[in-house]
This record gives sequence, structure tokens and C-alpha cells, in this order.
Amino acid sequence: MRRNSARNRGKVLVLISKRDKPDFINRLIPFPASLRVVESRNRFPSQSGFSLVFHVCDYSCLTRNCLRSFISLQRLNTPIVVLRPAIFSKAAGFSKSFILTFFDDSVLSPRQREMKETCERSRYYGWGQGRLHPSDPLHKVLLIQKDVVENPWRNHDLAGISKLIHRSPSWTSSTFKELTGVSLCRFVINNRFCYSLWKILSSDKSIKEIALDLGYRPLSFSGRFRSQFGIRPSRVINKYAYLSRGGSSSIKNMQIKK
Repeated sequence: MRRNSARNRGKVLVLISKRDKPDFINRLIPFPASLRVVESRNRFPSQSGFSLVFHVCDYSCLTRNCLRSFISLQRLNTPIVVLRPAIFSKAAGFSKSFILTFFDDSVLSPRQREMKETCERSRYYGWGQGRLHPSDPLHKVLLIQKDVVENPWRNHDLAGISKLIHRSPSWTSSTFKELTGVSLCRFVINNRFCYSLWKILSSDKSIKEIALDLGYRPLSFSGRFRSQFGIRPSRVINKYAYLSRGGSSSIKNMQIKK
């Protein structure tokens, strides 16, 4: 492990999904030539020492994959960035935009913060290469996605989101669904509970504290969490959270039980 840690120091690890093309991250983000980027389709890495780890989200939101992957990532003891492609239906005719979630950017070193700023300078980052007029519905929907993805801990409601883009709630809801194929409510919930899963695994907070932080009553949160992931949050804490702090290493064969 120490040998791997030393060998990977200064490198960026990118965990890509099966549908991502090789080297796609270098086409999205203008990393300097001096920075070594390592791509891997293994969603459960064991090597450590990377300066930053990008987890490319495929929006599958599967307990078996997300939980096991997050446990592996947490054990790397490296800042994690979730890279999410902006969602648009084929009918919208728009693609190649991405948004980032830094689960805890307060722990970034100056070097890691530079990497974050490099990501944000990409022409594909968040705004669709600057091609969209602020009044364009595509731009409005991108703005919503950017705000939700970058700040999953916020209590995003329809009224607040509508105010953000200066449109009525009915226009906001219907336009988001029309251009993305996903309801705005579902999009917010997916991002919020992805963040809550990470918090359960990575922090010492109780379920009640995490629920209240996200604006939910504890009982409501537990029910919604189970509906989202097929597993109770209490079981995640009791059965799996210790793995992220150095427990059993048999993550690949771990069985998820409800």
C-alpha cells in the first residue's frame, strides 16, 4: 500500500463507467500536460496516494454499486469529486456539459484547489460552452442542474428554484421535465440522497442529524432513503459504515441486504 501511495502521488484517478470512452476526461477538462491522469473502469479501487479522485456518475443510483464504490473511495483518504454529465433528452439536442460535486472542498490542499479551478475553466463546465443565451430554456435548466448538483445539501424546493431562474413554478417544473426527461423532484432527490449516503459512510453524524441537515424529519428521511436505495440508513450505519474506516476488505463480494 505504501508503495502504491508513493507511486500515485500527484496523479489524478478517474473512475469511468462502462459507457465512457477512454481518455474522455482529458477532452472535457484542460489538465496541464504535467499532470498524470489515470483512468480506470474498476469502481472499487484499492490503490491510494492519488491527489484527487473523480467518480464519474452514470445516474444508475444502484445500492450495490454506489454503496460499494463509496466505501472503497472513502478508504482512499483522498478528496472525492463526483462528475455528473448534465442531463438532457435526445430531443433537446444538447450534450457535452458536466457538473461537479465536491463532497467536502474545505479539506482541499492548494494544489487540489488549483485542480478544481482547472475543471471550472473547461468550456464544457456547467454552461454549455457559453453558447446559450441566458433566456434560453436550455440555459435555465443547466443553471438548475448546476445549483442542485454543486449544493446537494441545500433544501431545494420548487419555489426557490423558480426564483433562481426568474420563471414561474409551473414553467420551471414542466420545462425541466420536457428537456431532461426527468422530473425536477426526482433529480433533486437523487442528488440529495447520493450526498446523504456519502455522509452516512464518511461522518460520525447520526441519521437524525443528517436528516435534519437535509431538511427532513428523521422518519420521513429513513423511508425515502430506503425507497431510493433499497436499504435502511440504520443498516448502512450498523453493517457497512465501519468498512469505510478500515473494516473488512471484501468489498467486491459484499452482500447488500435490506
